[in-house]
Amino acid sequence: MYAANIRFVLVGTQHPGNIGAVARAMKNMALERLVLQELQMQRAERLDTAIGDCGLVIATTAREREHNHRVIDVRDAAQRIVREAASGPVAVLFGAERTGLSNGEID
Repeated sequence: MYAANIRFVLVGTQHPGNIGAVARAMKNMALERLVLQELQMQRAERLDTAIGDCGLVIATTAREREHNHRVIDVRDAAQRIVREAASGPVAVLFGAERTGLSNGEID
């Protein structure tokens, strides 16, 4: 598996327990690359720094969007992440707990 090429990027996470939950879930899936924007760990001051070298970035959402980005099923996304990780870095992007990702962050 190409787990070293898969990273999870958390933008503006507000509750430390959520970081721990993500870290535990990642460990269960043998994933090790966690990037926190605006916090500590592997730190990125800007989102483009966290994902700039990724050939694929999947942004998560909890609701339907009327936007230019295509929404795909989580299972399809997981298959694509694994497939793309075979050839280079990919990122799964999560927004802050209360607000999610802004349209400006995903454009």
